[in-house]
Amino acid sequence: MPRFRRLRTRLIVAFAILVTVVQAIAFVLVNAANDRNAQAKIGQELAVGERIFTRLLDEKRSQLIQTAGVLSADYGLREAVAAQALGQRVGHAGQTLLAVHIV
Repeated sequence: MPRFRRLRTRLIVAFAILVTVVQAIAFVLVNAANDRNAQAKIGQELAVGERIFTRLLDEKRSQLIQTAGVLSADYGLREAVAAQALGQRVGHAGQTLLAVHIV
């Protein structure tokens, strides 16, 4: 370590080292506080997002249940579905008979 002969040079170097150390300590403390605040904020935001998502999911579930109830009570739709199912069964039976007849 060099020896400084003049008092002014010693004071300047000591003051520069002191300012550097204080700034480093301040940086470490501020950085730690920022990390804690960011983690807390992220946790809060995730909790709010979870509540909103759950509420939207429940609303969508209720809407789908209501729509399914309305559709199942619709006589015309029930008849169309039954006719289609019957047509598919008859089609399969007809294909089976045709296959047996060909063989």
